[in-house]
Amino acid sequence: MYRIIFLILIIIFVSIWYFFMPIKLNEYKKTILKYEDLPLEVKSEYGKECNKIKWGERREIICKSLDEDFLISHEYTGMDDGLFVLALKGPNHHFYINQQHFTLRSNKGHPFILNKKKLYYSDNLNLNKSNFMNSNYIEVDLGNKLVEIH
Repeated sequence: MYRIIFLILIIIFVSIWYFFMPIKLNEYKKTILKYEDLPLEVKSEYGKECNKIKWGERREIICKSLDEDFLISHEYTGMDDGLFVLALKGPNHHFYINQQHFTLRSNKGHPFILNKKKLYYSDNLNLNKSNFMNSNYIEVDLGNKLVEIH
């Protein structure tokens, strides 16, 4: 009897833990795009944001949603996988999209732009007005993982 109760408690604990775990964007399929291959509205946002930034200038991490049903925010960059993973792979960016928690390995260039349930960011850490047109961009399709707000 105690074994059954113990097993049920373990199942409940694992289910709750899994429910509250962040969604790891590193595990999603990524498409690498050139600037000219980006959707027009995403390209326009990168142009607006990157033309404001001079090389070497420090700035806050920028997140923008072009979808009115989705709010995106960058909460912090830090550890969530434990000290061993931090030492090997570095910290994660922690995003919230409509209260859903997502993580992405750090050292990714921002602005992070959400458009049509796809997240865009650069593989160039120091994206600015002198290099944004020559940088590679990453597209991650979040598809059915996002929950709309109304």
